[in-house]
Amino acid sequence: MYPVEIAKVVTALGGRRALGVEPRSLDDLAEAIGQGFPRSVVRALAATAVPDDAVGEVRRRVEALVASPATLKRSPRLSPAASERAERL
Repeated sequence: MYPVEIAKVVTALGGRRALGVEPRSLDDLAEAIGQGFPRSVVRALAATAVPDDAVGEVRRRVEALVASPATLKRSPRLSPAASERAERL
């Protein structure tokens, strides 16, 4: 297993502001995944992946990898499975 830097993962997911909590260990991160991330994590994840001028297209691609557009529109939180996909990205 590869070493995981929790702080880098949390930052890529939008930090405490997007997550609502600040996981400091793998157990904390697993608990946050189990509760489901707020959908704002998807936008934060896309924004960290590319420069500002390409965020729109990448956000749509990241959204498609994490959850369906319908799910993202109707639900304020991601499912645990979608949260896990976001964390892996």
